[in-house]
Amino acid sequence: MVEPVNAAEVRRLAKSAIDKVDLHGKRGITLLSMQEIEALVMIAVLSGLLTPRCDAGTGTETTMFKTGETSSE
Repeated sequence: MVEPVNAAEVRRLAKSAIDKVDLHGKRGITLLSMQEIEALVMIAVLSGLLTPRCDAGTGTETTMFKTGETSSE
């Protein structure tokens, strides 16, 4: 199960990713954690820069973008 993440943590992770790339250039990209990459994606989507692709034909959202909702399954 994916645990929800708060906005402050997303900002912290995204800033950490940006700092690594800023400091190390292309090498910095290889140093990013999965969580930092996810945070960058979330910020890009939430800012309207990108639109997430939903599951083909179902219109369901990805669990990464849920914000504290719990499944009723």
